[in-house]
Amino acid sequence: TSVFTDSGAEVFLIVVNDVLIAEDLAQAIAEVVPHADIIVTPALGLAQAAIAGRGRVVMACVQDDPALWAGSALAAVLGVQGARLVFLGDCDAAQAALSGGEALQYPFSTQDVHDLEGAIRGPDCQIGNRARAGGGSKGNSCGVVG
Repeated sequence: TSVFTDSGAEVFLIVVNDVLIAEDLAQAIAEVVPHADIIVTPALGLAQAAIAGRGRVVMACVQDDPALWAGSALAAVLGVQGARLVFLGDCDAAQAALSGGEALQYPFSTQDVHDLEGAIRGPDCQIGNRARAGGGSKGNSCGVVG
């Protein structure tokens, strides 16, 4: 079943401090779920406020250490919502699984993101609104490869 906001859009959260990676990830999500409400924020501290009132998050892609994730306030909120959790970067699949998620290592392709979203497809609708909380900052040089 798909989960929609009042506007009819599924909510996806991207927490990545590299603007290019965040934009590539958002674009890949929008290709699979055209009506997605994609929330992009560069820091965990901004994410909880960014998702407030937006409906249940169906998938969260976070650039964080899985070992530190369980104690975060955002982890608690997303856990209650039943969001699918994807750790981005250098963590391995075993670490991600121990924290209740899966791993998407850098560099990743658009197809890798599409594969993650396969179970979340919804009906074709208009492209949802994209919100950006806070500003971007430079991150690592890893990224999406076409």
